[in-house]
Amino acid sequence: NKTIKDSEYELAEIISIAKKVNKKVVVYLSMCFGNPYGDPWNLDIVNHWVYKLSKMGVNDISLSDTIGSSNPESIKSIFNSVLKNHTNIEFGAHLHSDPISWYDKIDSAFHAGCRRFDGAIKGFGGCPMASNRLVGNMPTEKILSYLNTKKISNNVNSLRFESCYNQSLEIFNKFHSETEMMRYIKKLERKDLSLNHSMIPLGSCTMKLNAASEMLPLSNPNWSSVHPFVPVEQAQ
Repeated sequence: NKTIKDSEYELAEIISIAKKVNKKVVVYLSMCFGNPYGDPWNLDIVNHWVYKLSKMGVNDISLSDTIGSSNPESIKSIFNSVLKNHTNIEFGAHLHSDPISWYDKIDSAFHAGCRRFDGAIKGFGGCPMASNRLVGNMPTEKILSYLNTKKISNNVNSLRFESCYNQSLEIFNKFHSETEMMRYIKKLERKDLSLNHSMIPLGSCTMKLNAASEMLPLSNPNWSSVHPFVPVEQAQ
């Protein structure tokens, strides 16, 4: 719930913090492939914001197809333009797709020069504002299939991804509502040990967790002083 100007100020703060801890900021530009809501949109606007972000110190920008309105022609046109005009920026593609158009969209972006793609296993998620309910995130397995078919190297461990993919099938076939999914996530959360579930004795940290009233009896001389029958040689 911020204006564009408010977002600029907040981004500047994020960039400043990231630089101090040697972290990289990736900025996502929404509605990069068209705006069906009547707001102004064209290639010049996209390039203007890329230039503005570049001047703020951003070197990584993902162009987002927020509502799945992109097509191979618009993807090619936009990536050709920004890659030509902003050679110092690494661009990524955050595309939405239906089960049919995924290949053409990836292929168009790749041949235009894009080398970073966002994905989600099985394409789960996406934008609720998309006009087609079949439109979701770009499936990670489809991106990998494209790269493998083209014999393009990537840094994804195939065996580990296959394990994640199979586990996702098990989870999403088991839970069919948001409530069930949230309960499952909460169950996973409770497996993590934390101070609100138990207490970890760590020397003086344990003492800090005791209430002051519990410590008062220890100040009584009958507790804190030397026992009256202790041998003198041990009390010195």
